[in-house]
Amino acid sequence: MAWIEKHREMHALGTMLQMIELAKSTYYEYKRRAISQRERARKVREKRVQALFYENKQIYGARKLQFLLQKEGIMVTVRTISADMKRLQLRCCYIKKWQSKKATKQEELLTNEIKTNQPTTAGTHVLTDMTYVWTQKDKWVYVITFLDAFTRKVLHFGVGKQMDSTFVDGHTKAVLEKYPSITLLHSDRGSQYTAGSYRDLLNENNVIVSYSKAGYPYDNAKIESYHASIKREQLYRLDFQHINDVYQAVFSYNYGFYNTKRIHQSLGYLTPNDFERKAN
Repeated sequence: MAWIEKHREMHALGTMLQMIELAKSTYYEYKRRAISQRERARKVREKRVQALFYENKQIYGARKLQFLLQKEGIMVTVRTISADMKRLQLRCCYIKKWQSKKATKQEELLTNEIKTNQPTTAGTHVLTDMTYVWTQKDKWVYVITFLDAFTRKVLHFGVGKQMDSTFVDGHTKAVLEKYPSITLLHSDRGSQYTAGSYRDLLNENNVIVSYSKAGYPYDNAKIESYHASIKREQLYRLDFQHINDVYQAVFSYNYGFYNTKRIHQSLGYLTPNDFERKAN
């Protein structure tokens, strides 16, 4: 049969069938069965692609789905998975790029230490940032996160009703007590992070203070990416009544999915927890 398919464009089908003494009905039955087998294989594959897509919060594209399928022993190309996703209408969300702004002279005095002092192990360099979430009863509430710069693992988070220095300093103190190995803490130039109380706290613990360049949030890209992910994959999908609801949702995402199940291409398709174990 392979010989016939290879020479279809050069010879008439009837002539080739006569040469190998094969009836047309036999040939077409073979073709029908081959098509049916491919169709069954495609349906099985699409079912698994769809399942993995929804199991992982509808965030993985063809490349990450290919990695997961290969772990299950299903060898398939990125192009094939992309076609499957198109047929199944599986679409991922994408993050909008930030716009930069010019820094003031005072802001230029705040240096980006992590740019020339990259982490080589877990638990030493930490990124922090804040975001906000709307609730029906408590209005805006604020989430602060501390992310390991080497493993992308969430080390600590907090939720509060006020985004002030007390909130930031309290959770910064908590993460420093939990991880005494921290030597550098990097943030943007928000007033809570440039406040004297915050800088004093880090100096007292012999922790280097590092800041993103003004108007360049991609200096803190890993934690910016994390906050975009938790919003898209968890927070924007839910309606919250109280601050406690937000806390539970963030806790569930961080420790039930992000650290333990969410693979990262930059980590060699490992989760933060798996990457940390491998690095150690």
